[in-house]
Amino acid sequence: MKKTVIITTVRDTFAFGVTEDTYEQVYIPASLVKKFVFEPDDAVECALIVNAHDKTGNVPWFATFIMDEDEDEDEEEATPTPAPKVSIKDAIYNIISNTNRVFTSGDVAEEVNEKHGTELNADKISAYLDSLHGEGKVARATVNQSKSDYARYSLWAHNLNTFKNLRDAGRVC
Repeated sequence: MKKTVIITTVRDTFAFGVTEDTYEQVYIPASLVKKFVFEPDDAVECALIVNAHDKTGNVPWFATFIMDEDEDEDEEEATPTPAPKVSIKDAIYNIISNTNRVFTSGDVAEEVNEKHGTELNADKISAYLDSLHGEGKVARATVNQSKSDYARYSLWAHNLNTFKNLRDAGRVC
C-alpha cells in the first residue's frame, strides 16, 4: 500500500513517522534511513506493509520502499526559495516550553493553528508530542479508568515540575 508519511523522529538506524491521512505510526528501517536524508516534518511517499515485528500494536506499519521524486533541475532553479519557517514540531515545543501550564493535544492544536495558520487536529499534534516526549523534551501524564486500560487521555507539560507545582498549588487533585 502506498501512503504519504510525515516524518516525526529520525535516528541513525531508524525513523518514525505517521500516515498523513490516519496518523498511524510507521517504522522506517535503517536500510531506508541510510539511503535518504530525512528531517522531522518531511512528507515522503512510502510503500507500507503491516508491521509484523511490533508485538505491542503501537506501530502498525513498516515502510519497505520510499518513492524518490525526480525533479527537473531547471524547475528547481526557477522556483524561489521560501523564507525558512519554524517546523511544526518546534512550534509545538515552543508553545509548551514557554509556559507553566498543562495542555491537552487539542489545546496545543488550537494554539499551533492560530499562531501558524495550520489546520492540524489533535491526533496529528499528539504524534508530534509523542516524539517530543520520546526525546525527553516534554512531560506526559496519562489518564485511564482501570489498571489494565491503555491511556484514554494524555496531558502535556514542559516538565514534571509543572504537574507537581499545579498539584501543590491546589489546582490539580
